[in-house]
Amino acid sequence: MNNGFFKNLIKHKAAAVCLVILALELLAILLLPVFMELDPYTSDVLSMNKAPSDAHILGTDTLGRDIFARLVYGGRNSLFIGVGSTIISVLIGLPLGLLAGYYRGFFSTVIMRIADMFMSFPSMVLILVVVALFGSSVWSITVIIGVLGWPAVARLLSANVLSEREKEYVLAAKTIGTRNSVILWRYILPNAVSPLWMSLAFRISQAMIMESGLSFLGAGVQPPESSWGNIIQAANNIVVLSSRWWIWIPAGLCLIVTIVCINFVGEGIRDALDPKLKRV
Repeated sequence: MNNGFFKNLIKHKAAAVCLVILALELLAILLLPVFMELDPYTSDVLSMNKAPSDAHILGTDTLGRDIFARLVYGGRNSLFIGVGSTIISVLIGLPLGLLAGYYRGFFSTVIMRIADMFMSFPSMVLILVVVALFGSSVWSITVIIGVLGWPAVARLLSANVLSEREKEYVLAAKTIGTRNSVILWRYILPNAVSPLWMSLAFRISQAMIMESGLSFLGAGVQPPESSWGNIIQAANNIVVLSSRWWIWIPAGLCLIVTIVCINFVGEGIRDALDPKLKRV
């Protein structure tokens, strides 16, 4: 990625605005707990289910916990799960995709059939089973979503490597006796990885949605830890849903805005890497 990439990314106005929003959001969830001494765990028994006030700017939940504090800490966990699981998927899928696309034959068949097995099961059902077996902490959910997400990364990279391995620069490198490992990492990977950069943003948002779905079902991040998903879970209660909007709407809005911004940034990266690609 060079200066041209960043210039093209900034030209995508929606992506540029969304980058600013995400940067401000990241600064908020990292710095506000330090400067405001937020406490997402302690219950104020005298202020349960209280609407926004001077004491609690976003009100309190059914246990008297400060919604704003839980929103900020929940943002940390939701973003950590989204980014962390994507990194795990890439760390597993990238080398497997490279090897499958380059060597083909038996090696490729084995990797792709394993990927097919992973992708043939409904992901949410499979995650619920794994969570039931290994628990549902922030770390375990991050690892589970990451491990189950590698087939998409491997398939994408394998398809690109298949087209790159037949190009003249690869054939020339083989002719002069360059080792396969050098060809893979120095020549093929930089040219085959561009579509992967495009998909990373979408994978982050997908992981965040998956975590929120798990938490809403009660199988995600467990209290007293917070995430935007398990804050929204309070809307399962018809009383909360209908008359205590401050408990669940802020987390829902944060989740929607964050995912929309991440997707716009992904679209901006796509257009910056391939300016000839027209947006529909």
